[in-house]
Amino acid sequence: MQDRDERILKHIGLYRVSLRAVIEELFFEGKSCDHVIQRLLDDGRIQAVEGLPDKLSYYQLTLRETRSRGIPKHRADPRGARLSEDLAILWFACMGKRPRPRLERKPLDKVFGRGPGMGVPHCRENLSETEQVIYRVRAAGPDTDDSRLLRDIEWWARSGLAHPQLGPYLLEQLYGFVILVEHPDRAQRLKELVQKREALSGIRIHIESVPGQLRLAAILRERKAKRVGLENKGTR
Repeated sequence: MQDRDERILKHIGLYRVSLRAVIEELFFEGKSCDHVIQRLLDDGRIQAVEGLPDKLSYYQLTLRETRSRGIPKHRADPRGARLSEDLAILWFACMGKRPRPRLERKPLDKVFGRGPGMGVPHCRENLSETEQVIYRVRAAGPDTDDSRLLRDIEWWARSGLAHPQLGPYLLEQLYGFVILVEHPDRAQRLKELVQKREALSGIRIHIESVPGQLRLAAILRERKAKRVGLENKGTR
């Protein structure tokens, strides 16, 4: 198996799901990955799942592949209600201006112990060559009440500050919270609300909009068209 195949399989296992466009950006410099995806499908290492709007499919590892890798077999199960969260984290981690890779649970436990909320998704972002921050990530659905969301953040912060291992990282802003929502207007509104919450003063909180399932295919087409336009411009 080629080294690139292995990196793709690790990527899909880590993020639970991935998209063709994400794989092309990460591993093929934006070029087609059709031949590799088809080989991994034919070899029974990944599975394609339909059901996203605009006939968009996503990829998961097969049950056989999760077993061979010793990772939780539920990562090959139908994602159901977790799909929106998986896709939001995939986008946040892989499609931004800089990588913010998702983290597995075991390394977090080694640093923070079994602190509050360690079982939920986390990502890492390098702020500079010497500084990084660990984010606890929450993908908020469109029906999630903003007031409830802010109360949850405050509870996270209080619980974290009271934890002997996690508290110092929160105070130094080396551990923080990310809230992902679908629309930029909502993201801006939440940023303004967070600034007014005294209980959240001094806590690193990042709020960002990521495309939901309904807009995902259109956003991917726009990104591809923009990339092709820049490439054509560069060859003139």
